Amino acid sequence: MVGERAISQKIEAANGRLASLLRAREEDEQLLQIGRVRIKEQAKEEAAKRPASGRGAWTMAADFGAPLPCPGRPRAADGMTTSFHFHACCVTRSSGAARAGGLAANHAAYVERIDAVEIGSALDHAGYVERSDALEVADHALVFSNISNDPDRRRAYWEAVDRCERQGHAGLTIRAGGVGDWLEAVASELPPAFVVHCRSERERWATSQTKGKPFKAKRYHVEHDACEAILGVLRQVPGWPEKEPPVFYTPGSAGRTQYRYVAELPHELGPSDRAAIVRDFCNHLGSFARDAEGRATGMMYTAVIHAPGPGNDKRNFHLHVIAHDRPATWLADHNKWDFEVTEEFVRKGETRIRYPHRQEKIVEVTRSIAPDKQPAHYNAAIAGKAFVPHLRERFAAISNERLALRGIQRRIDSRSHKALGIAKEAEIHLGTRAAALERAGVPTVIGRYNAAASWQYAALTERKRTENFFEPWQQQDDALAKSVAGSPAGADLIRERRAVLRALEETRDLAWENDRLRQQARSRAQATLDYCDRCLVETGGSASHRAAIDKRRWEAEEHLAKVEAAIAAGEADILEAAKAIGQLHLRQVAIDARLAELARAKARLKLVAGLDFSPPVELSSEQQAFRTVGALASAPSLKLVGAWTGTSRPVKREEARRAPAGQMVANASDAAGRTANDEDRSAAPNPSPAIAPRLDKGPPLDVRERIDALLDRIARERIPILAATGKPGAAALSADDRTLLENIQFRYLIVKRLNAIATLQAKEIKRLLDAIKAHGPDLEGISDLKSIRFLLRHWGDHPDVHQALTRAATDAQRLNPVPGTMHRLGAAVSAEVGHVAAKPKGPTSSATPVGLPTRGPER
Repeated sequence: MVGERAISQKIEAANGRLASLLRAREEDEQLLQIGRVRIKEQAKEEAAKRPASGRGAWTMAADFGAPLPCPGRPRAADGMTTSFHFHACCVTRSSGAARAGGLAANHAAYVERIDAVEIGSALDHAGYVERSDALEVADHALVFSNISNDPDRRRAYWEAVDRCERQGHAGLTIRAGGVGDWLEAVASELPPAFVVHCRSERERWATSQTKGKPFKAKRYHVEHDACEAILGVLRQVPGWPEKEPPVFYTPGSAGRTQYRYVAELPHELGPSDRAAIVRDFCNHLGSFARDAEGRATGMMYTAVIHAPGPGNDKRNFHLHVIAHDRPATWLADHNKWDFEVTEEFVRKGETRIRYPHRQEKIVEVTRSIAPDKQPAHYNAAIAGKAFVPHLRERFAAISNERLALRGIQRRIDSRSHKALGIAKEAEIHLGTRAAALERAGVPTVIGRYNAAASWQYAALTERKRTENFFEPWQQQDDALAKSVAGSPAGADLIRERRAVLRALEETRDLAWENDRLRQQARSRAQATLDYCDRCLVETGGSASHRAAIDKRRWEAEEHLAKVEAAIAAGEADILEAAKAIGQLHLRQVAIDARLAELARAKARLKLVAGLDFSPPVELSSEQQAFRTVGALASAPSLKLVGAWTGTSRPVKREEARRAPAGQMVANASDAAGRTANDEDRSAAPNPSPAIAPRLDKGPPLDVRERIDALLDRIARERIPILAATGKPGAAALSADDRTLLENIQFRYLIVKRLNAIATLQAKEIKRLLDAIKAHGPDLEGISDLKSIRFLLRHWGDHPDVHQALTRAATDAQRLNPVPGTMHRLGAAVSAEVGHVAAKPKGPTSSATPVGLPTRGPER
């Protein structure tokens, strides 16, 4: 049997090989010590240095040694409760989001884009939220709104809000005593009015200093663009301070035009249940308050369920809500919203404007009011700073009701990690640009911080599980020692038992560390490889851009090859250590059996002599031994290599029981030998076979280049992927090409690329069929006729396309019985189809390869 320390050393050696492929752990710990505030500052500095182009990620250096965050959310002590994402913010007319094009109407259009919104049959949502590329699909778009069912009317509402809310008086503020020689140096480049204002402020400040009175600066009011132009000139002044400049921009107080909420939806639920959650939450959002007459009222809102995008986690179903805190009604007589209607009146000789139909804003959304000033029906419990926590709690309660209804154990809680007893640093929102860099293999400071926090928590959680697992055995130690006190043999067994338990506990930690290191080492490279495959198939771009993506994919493959080589190099040590662990378990069971016999013998002797004695300890080591073997075997690093074979088989209950009455076990070694050799073949486990490493040694580079070239040719020439095999037809490729696609070392890459190509082919054929169905055989009136003809040249001989053309021609002939129904397209179709027919593509098109899910119909 391998010694206890030798077992740990073998697993430590395997872990060291994997750790060498990752960043030093000290770097991650330093990130966590910096803190969230400093990390966000570093992220801003990092963002300022990034290339402006969206394709700049492929030109930046990748670092696959920096892992991605550990997947999944941490759970509370009950094992069921998790936190969830719920973000809230508001936008005013003078906010940075509005200046950057994030006006209420623009953001509404973004949220409602069709490519993002979930489609469902249970319930019936003007761009980001309702965009088409993000909606979850089932039957129709899940758009919830108490504004209007008409998207144009909803957009008009947000435009009216932008127009009617209070405009902030933005401008430039001059610090007290801040006007110096710099003003005269650049006065010729500045607006004369601004120069006059600065000189006036300098004189006012000097007068206040002479009289000893406080100075209050007057703001120079001007549009935002003019402010930026002035500041741009001032920043060119030599020695201009950036931290506390003499002149700075002041946005001014403006009306809030939109409240934005983003909430995570339980991925375990289906579209109808997610829709029910959003429906109930929106009903609450639109009715949580009371007006002066006590009637239910609430915010005006549009809510949409967004489905995961191509580059997102498949569990990323989330809710977008855009809302406004002023209730509104459409007035058909005026053809306006009630807050838009104005009337003029004269007061003290001045003509003024009032809004006769405008409703009051809901005070609880923004303000907490003193008890003596609260209006009727005011709900102080949810007002002001308590409003967003109230929405979080309400959303969690609604989601938990639906989870319980479906029998799902998980629950979500609106409280913080600290309140839930979860010792994990909260992660920081990554943002779309940083997320794109992360997918391309380029680590960001926030991404590294999130990864460090998640993996640190994973390690702490597993350590706690180990302690809890071995705690009952450790608690038995004193009782066992007392029961065999005075017996030299018992003392030796106690010492040996403690050593075995220490070895098992240490080994369990090392085994789970090996699993974590495997996941960390693979995480970024695997995600980047998948992203590159999708980009190469689904996107166009210049040759240099595609070459940059292909280079990044090559780098990811190289890193994964190193990881698999490191795993393969340590598999022998892991296998040997795992077998030794099994023997240690049997040794521990035998020791406990021997201690039980010694305790009974001691008790019998004391009973005969009439002495006081402690009764034998009721050992639960049988059941614990069974559980421990299973728990250690569940570590993938041990299970995947087929470790639990031979003498490390699971222990059977009868093997751990004491010997029959009157029969003593000679020693612990005999007991261990008996249990190890008397094997019940019928109950023998069927372990997973050992997994061969992906790369025993680095393959010749020309093999990989040939595979890449072949896959690129299949995608470029649109060679159909057959439904039955998930590969191109035999007639479409040479024997050498077919052999190349059977390469074992690159099987995963080949299947993934063919899968992506099949999905793209399905989309192209569907697009062609939709065009024929919508515009007929001659495709009259279609805006992208050139691209459709391009697809027709490649897919004209496809059975589905040929059938669609025939059906469309027949329908056209029936409706317009003129000879030559194919019209102008007839000759073109024949020529294009004939051109394609010269290059056989097989009877069927792309389809789902076996074992990998894809999207799109089989053909």
